[in-house]
Amino acid sequence: MQLKIKVNISICLFSLCLFVGILLDNFQKREFYSLEELLFIEEANSPFLDETMIPFQPREYIRIIAEE
Repeated sequence: MQLKIKVNISICLFSLCLFVGILLDNFQKREFYSLEELLFIEEANSPFLDETMIPFQPREYIRIIAEE
């Protein structure tokens, strides 16, 4: 009887941890723009204004990568 209770508790804890992990993964997902979208952002008439989605990279770096 005690072994059955321990197995059930272990399964419940595993399921809870898995559920919390899935929730945290969904909250942390980030989407990045494609290279074409980044080049469009650089244009003066861009609806995205000055926003870029590459973290910690200056605009000059994006231009250098795009030219290569």
